[in-house]
Amino acid sequence: MIKTAPSFTHADFEALLNKYDYHFSPGDTVAGTVFSLEPRGALIDIGAKTAAFIPLQEMSISRVDSPTEVLNLGETREFFILTEENEEGQLTLSIRRIEYMRAWERVRQLQKEDATVRSEIFAINRGGALVRVEGLRGFIPGSHISTRKPKEDLVNEELPLKFLEVDEDRNRLVLSHRRALVERKMNKLEVGEVVIGTVRGIKPYGAFIDIGGVSGLLHISEISHNHIETPHTVLNVNDEVKVMII
Repeated sequence: MIKTAPSFTHADFEALLNKYDYHFSPGDTVAGTVFSLEPRGALIDIGAKTAAFIPLQEMSISRVDSPTEVLNLGETREFFILTEENEEGQLTLSIRRIEYMRAWERVRQLQKEDATVRSEIFAINRGGALVRVEGLRGFIPGSHISTRKPKEDLVNEELPLKFLEVDEDRNRLVLSHRRALVERKMNKLEVGEVVIGTVRGIKPYGAFIDIGGVSGLLHISEISHNHIETPHTVLNVNDEVKVMII
C-alpha cells in the first residue's frame, strides 16, 4: 500500500515564511538587490516577504532626476531602512541617509585633521555664502570671506576653506575662507624674514601689525632701540612699518 504525503497548503507556506522571516527595523542597514526601476523610485529585494521601495528623493545626497542615475537592475548594495512596514507590508529604504551619515563622519575627520578643503560657492545670501562639502551644505559667514570681489560675483568661485563648526545634531557646517588664507600666509613666513605691515591697533604693551591678513604683535620692547613709555609716541594706526618675524 502506497501512502501519499499530505498536500502543502498556502497556509503551510505562510507559516514557513513567518518562521524564517527576519525582523527589519528602521535604522538598520541591509543588503538589497534592485529588481525594478520606476519613474519615482525602485523596488528592492532585501529578503522580506514584500519588496521594499526606495523613493527617488532618497537615492542620493545630491539631486537625482532618474533612478538610472544611481541604480542598475540586478545591482546589490547597502540600503538604510527608513520606515516601518506600511499596511501592505512594504518597507521604505534610503541611500541618501547612508551617504549623509558617512559625509558627516568624513567632515568630522577633516576638521580633526585641520584640513583645508576647496569648494565652489553655489549661492549668496545676506549673511554670507553657501557651499557643499562632501555633499553637505555649508555656510561661510560674510566676515570670513576674504576677497575684494563683490559678493554677487562669487557664485561659482572655488575657494580654499577651513572648518569653523561641524555639528551634525544641529545640521551646522560653518567654514572660513579667511582662516585658509591666513594659514597659507603663515606657512610662507619664516623666522628672520623682514616684511612690510600695517598698524591696525595700539595697546599699552605693543601694536598689532597686519601682514597680508595675518595679525602679529609688535611688543613695546621691540618697537625702538630707545626706551619708550607708550607705542603711541612712535606709531599711529594705519602706519606702514617694516618688521622682522621673530
